[in-house]
Amino acid sequence: WAADGARLVACSSDGTVRVWDARTSVCLFDFCPPHEVTADRPGVVSVALLPGHADRLVVCCRTNTLHVLTLSGKPVRTFSTGKDEGGDFVAMSLSAQGGYAHCLAEDSSLYTFDLQEGQLDHLMKVHESGALGLCVHPHRNLVATWSTDHSLRLWRA
Repeated sequence: WAADGARLVACSSDGTVRVWDARTSVCLFDFCPPHEVTADRPGVVSVALLPGHADRLVVCCRTNTLHVLTLSGKPVRTFSTGKDEGGDFVAMSLSAQGGYAHCLAEDSSLYTFDLQEGQLDHLMKVHESGALGLCVHPHRNLVATWSTDHSLRLWRA
């Protein structure tokens, strides 16, 4: 949801992102994030409106690249794990103020990107294998991650 409640953003495993007018239920934008030319379009695993930037959103696909896009899907900035294999993202969440994007990759590493500076701020291995998801505490600098080993871990962001 947008801070003013006027827009809602949704993503799908078919690789699409849709921006909706919450009052009229009209789809304002429908697009696919940029991706390498492959047989299949990668699914979008997470999407979030960028706090403080009403015209920007952060899109995380099942690839090694995170995108900052306009509401109509035009690229603004990209971030990458730099890995060709084993570095595809499985989940993403923004910090409470929107300055950082925390991305969990299939190699069980947590990538923290500084969205203002445009660079990788921190990288650490958070599980031995099977990373599934993450979320960010709304008021504290904490990130929770969980995996197929039935563990939940808390990390200082």
